[in-house]
Amino acid sequence: MTQAIARRHSTIVSKQRVKGKVRRSSRVRRLPQSLVIIMATFFVVLVVLAFLWKNLYCVDLGYRVARLEKELLESSKLNSELLVEYEMLCSVERIEEIAKKELGMIPGKVYGPVPLSE
Repeated sequence: MTQAIARRHSTIVSKQRVKGKVRRSSRVRRLPQSLVIIMATFFVVLVVLAFLWKNLYCVDLGYRVARLEKELLESSKLNSELLVEYEMLCSVERIEEIAKKELGMIPGKVYGPVPLSE
């Protein structure tokens, strides 16, 4: 029985000589190796998933940028067409023609500058 107590005592607290110094170490509880492997695998999988998510997000942003550039090009074309149509509809010749044909108006007389009376 004394040997069992002595073994137990020696495993719980033991003296070790390290470079001439006496060091006491208590029994350290270690994690099972399978748990360490599972945790390391989980960490590696987590890092890989984060990397893949970042890359997929960048690809998605690239597709969004391409789609927006295409929309911008289409909008610019439409804007140019509308600007040409606006200029055509606002031309003085067209307005005079519509005034003569549809409204029956006649051109007015052009008078010179009117002098101001004092």
